[in-house]
Amino acid sequence: MAVVVRRFTRAGSLAVLLLWLVLAVATGPYTVGLGEVARAGPEVQLPAGAEAEQVARVLNPSGRPVPLPLAVVWVPRQEGERITPGQEAAAREVTACVAGPSFVPVLAEDGRAMIVVVPGGLPICATGS
Repeated sequence: MAVVVRRFTRAGSLAVLLLWLVLAVATGPYTVGLGEVARAGPEVQLPAGAEAEQVARVLNPSGRPVPLPLAVVWVPRQEGERITPGQEAAAREVTACVAGPSFVPVLAEDGRAMIVVVPGGLPICATGS
């Protein structure tokens, strides 16, 4: 009786494997065209007349993807230490190089961290250090 069950299990698993293989070969050509019709993003899920869709069109008339802003946080190496004036100057220099002089890191009230938000998609500059 155990031999019959074992043969049935092998035959069943082989049948399932062959069925999956046949399905994969039969549907393979259709998956190539999915990239042409598939769309993603918040504007896809909104009706064309929605206010949010209209605002998105006004803010980004070209329709091209816009990179997200980046939040950069500086903290000292040792937990509990404060940001030194040298570290603050270095952070300002890097921020000015990457995002321009109008972006300035903000020091936390307790002096243990700094943060700056810069636009995404900016080129990275080379520094001499």
